[in-house]
Amino acid sequence: MAEHAYIPPFPIRQDREQNGRSSLLDTLKGACKDLKPGQMVSVPELTLMDAMAAIQILDPRVDGGMEPIPAQLMAQCDQVPTQESSMHSFDVYAQLTVSDIIWIMDRMLACEAAWLESSSLSGASLSQTIHTCLYVHHLSSIHPNTTKTPTLVGFILRPFLIAILKTVGLVWDELAKGNILDGEDYMGDKAGVSLLEDLDPQNALGLLDNAMNWLDHNQDSIEENERIALLDRLSFRKHFLSAITLFSRMDPSTTFRRTTDIEATLHQSIGYIASAGSQIEVLSQGTTKLRQPDLANAPTSQSRNAFDPWFCRHASDIKSSYTPISIAPPQPLELNTPLETIRVYKTIFEGMQEFCLLAGSKQSWFTWKQFFDKKAISFQLNPAPPYVRSLWQSAVCTDTTIALTKPLRFIAISFLIDVVGVNVESIPQMIWGMPGISPDRATMLEKRLVRFLDRMSGQLVAHLRNLAQNRSRSKRRLGHSYSDLVALADEASTLGSELADTLGGKTVHPDLLFWAIQSLALDTMLHCIFSGIELELYRTEELLSVYWMTCQISKEQIELWSALSIWSNGSVSQSQDTMQSWTSIVYHTSRALYLLYNDVSGDMERGQRSWLGQPKDDQIQRTMFRKRFKWLQVRSQPQNIAKFWEAFREDVEMTHSAEIGLEERMREAKGDLDQAIVCCESMTSNARQPDHTITVLKQDLAIIVENLSVALRDDAKTNTAALGPCLIPLVYSSTSHPWFPSSKV
Repeated sequence: MAEHAYIPPFPIRQDREQNGRSSLLDTLKGACKDLKPGQMVSVPELTLMDAMAAIQILDPRVDGGMEPIPAQLMAQCDQVPTQESSMHSFDVYAQLTVSDIIWIMDRMLACEAAWLESSSLSGASLSQTIHTCLYVHHLSSIHPNTTKTPTLVGFILRPFLIAILKTVGLVWDELAKGNILDGEDYMGDKAGVSLLEDLDPQNALGLLDNAMNWLDHNQDSIEENERIALLDRLSFRKHFLSAITLFSRMDPSTTFRRTTDIEATLHQSIGYIASAGSQIEVLSQGTTKLRQPDLANAPTSQSRNAFDPWFCRHASDIKSSYTPISIAPPQPLELNTPLETIRVYKTIFEGMQEFCLLAGSKQSWFTWKQFFDKKAISFQLNPAPPYVRSLWQSAVCTDTTIALTKPLRFIAISFLIDVVGVNVESIPQMIWGMPGISPDRATMLEKRLVRFLDRMSGQLVAHLRNLAQNRSRSKRRLGHSYSDLVALADEASTLGSELADTLGGKTVHPDLLFWAIQSLALDTMLHCIFSGIELELYRTEELLSVYWMTCQISKEQIELWSALSIWSNGSVSQSQDTMQSWTSIVYHTSRALYLLYNDVSGDMERGQRSWLGQPKDDQIQRTMFRKRFKWLQVRSQPQNIAKFWEAFREDVEMTHSAEIGLEERMREAKGDLDQAIVCCESMTSNARQPDHTITVLKQDLAIIVENLSVALRDDAKTNTAALGPCLIPLVYSSTSHPWFPSSKV
């Protein structure tokens, strides 16, 4: 280390004097030469907070005192040409051209899409998006009846902005239900600006109809292409708001479901969504397509001044003087391009259609579970917008109802039918019909069964909700729920034995309820473990324990399904067959990867994590093992992790010992992968709609099997004692199943 203190490379002024000021930099440098490393000069008045405030932390763009923001620190979409960099004052009564109106509409659509897609990563808040349009804060001033209001502003722009605010308000109401978290999944701060909460959506839709009628009656005053462009945007807004309005009314807490046929309403919603989707397609091409939202692309200075990209740095009341806020504002937001904006809306529409599917009367636990499983597994690569994830949860499960109209206990009844093939609704009648049973015992068993179903319903609802969260929170919550499922499984075992003693083992197996809860607990364990691969939490050397653990879990699942099949005399429903096939895929693929550990490799690439493990010290491995599987430690099973660790070390020593050669392990792995491929084919052939994820997984496994076959044939020809470690490079790729690596070819 140098003998003098480090001097930050500040820009040095070449001139010694300017405007009566002289540079003291040389004097400071000379004084610093006497300081030892680590020393600093301070005065009693200089506190630690003052010293910290003098250091530039984070991005300078979040400095609330910087006004206006220098051009080089602004978002690209908020920059304007140098010759037009000075922002003129906003005139609410400025005359706007039709091109101005269209551009303002398109930038507002980009702002709305940015907020709808907001998350902890993008951080798009209302004050950065919707509220940046200054007309939003002056809606009462631009009423068409006001003489100063320009015609186009009053009759066209104002209804459009009111409809956007109402749409955003209804979306905000859905987000505020608590299905997802404010500040992490979305930014719900309104900054004190109204979202027209008291306005009836039908009034907003009526204003849009009036605007379109006005355009039809004033065709001569507007060019045809511009008139069609305005109509397309107004029509899109009308259909979108209509669908959002119907969704907001399908709330079990209101009287809507008691006075309206839900199925008919869902059908009507699908129609609005389809119409909005058609309109957004129109806006993606041709002469009426969306325009770039950048301020530099504004047709005139009047339309450019209609937006204040620095609104989030001002007080909530924009009508008063601009007052600096007391907290650091978020970083400037880069708005989406027109194509990205359209992509966001299409994603929203797809999620709304899925809401209608999930809330349909023909759905059951199995279809809901499959849906949420797929969405959870694909979240890291294709995250759904917050509004959509909240809708999914509202469609399937609330605090009191299932699928909008059914009682909460329905989900437990459907779960037992799909998993173990028993309708528990008939059990109370069977209990009372048993000869010789006392009324007290029959009442006691019925009450215990009801209480058990209620607790099970709560766990099932929580499980689906956990799968609908972002993957990090989903992993945490699923891990926390494991101990609750273990306790519920113990209760199920006790209750099942009593029911079997009362009704007979042929009617109700003693382990029937336990099997059902245990299947959910094992599935929860798989999600907890595999989500770590999706989130890239594991070190490469940890994958040996990861796939060993998944082998043990899926093996227990297979034994569970086998016992259930024996009890039911081989009678298996389609849902049970699908679950068994998927369990077999997980088991055989995990076992193959466990056997191939240390014998596969690949290059570390961005977006693709290679797989090459090296054994670590036993104590380090033990610590890492306990850290990764700490959620398995429950009160009723305090030695869980220790037992798993001992079993893991024993299995590793046996499977990866010198006595068992690489060639033997490769042959066993190839056999497991062949079995997994057969199960994939079974799933795809029996499914009503082909699962793309399973299809891709089958293709990836087939490539690995082919590489193994080639390696084994080459070894037989050369009679080598050991196969090289780089024969089968495997990587985690965005195109393969996120739980398993694919062959790098």
